[in-house]
Amino acid sequence: MKLVKRGDWNFPIVFARANVVDDIAKQVRPYLVAMYRRLEQLGGISLAAQQVGILYSFFIWHDYQHGTKFFSVVVNPRIDFSTTARADVREADLCDPGRVVTISRPLGIKVTYQNAVGDETKERFFTDLHAQVFLHEVERQNGVSPFAKVVREDPPCTTPVKESISKSRST
Repeated sequence: MKLVKRGDWNFPIVFARANVVDDIAKQVRPYLVAMYRRLEQLGGISLAAQQVGILYSFFIWHDYQHGTKFFSVVVNPRIDFSTTARADVREADLCDPGRVVTISRPLGIKVTYQNAVGDETKERFFTDLHAQVFLHEVERQNGVSPFAKVVREDPPCTTPVKESISKSRST
């Protein structure tokens, strides 16, 4: 599964508004194994369908709960609420290698989404890095570049994405 990168002929799909998923078995599940493998190869935190040329509203991510990392699928995500408290955070995007920016993000969000089975709607509250990653991908699903709200450009990144972003949250 090829990652769409800046400069590729189909790069605009990365920030195109995604289509709502109405048949998870046909529009999501066939891609999950390949997307997961690609995410692991790239060392990223999350990977949206658009980043691999699929124009449906879903993404995969490494969800961390109680110190345990697990793979999670988010289908038709929606932000229901975001806190007014914000923080400037560093972000990167797998489709734009090396670019790191600082963006102002809410510290917490309440979200609703379907899982990979499709018969269950999740409602969760995320804070810090979880909120940052979720917002980054939902903006992409809505046709907005996660870099549209750049506070400042940061020096190019030479470390793996996960390590770079995690360090920015701990400082």
